[in-house]
Amino acid sequence: MLGDGTLLQSALVNLIRNAIEAMDQQPVDSRQLPIRLQHKRDQVSIEVADSGPGFPRDFSGTTSWERLRSTKASGMGIDLFLAQTTAINQGGCLRIGRHAEPGGAEVVMAIPRRLQMRS
Repeated sequence: MLGDGTLLQSALVNLIRNAIEAMDQQPVDSRQLPIRLQHKRDQVSIEVADSGPGFPRDFSGTTSWERLRSTKASGMGIDLFLAQTTAINQGGCLRIGRHAEPGGAEVVMAIPRRLQMRS
């Protein structure tokens, strides 16, 4: 995979922390945090979802900088902004929306795969 491992790790940790914080008011037995890594032909995507209140419905699929603001009372949205910046700087993108199964937020960071040299 292309990219700076330290920056990608930091972005992923921020996304996971956001998801955990978003579920803070949910009953413990209903909290879900599915994380999925998908390998596609030309990219790798990391999906982080939660069972919190989720993003507003009009956020679905957005990659807009203006939309990457916190919906939490005490949040500033800086973690989403940093994850977006990291994804773009690594040649990828960040998409946000609602996850179908737990019903909360879903953030997908997609990063290009490294091209394999054939001999």
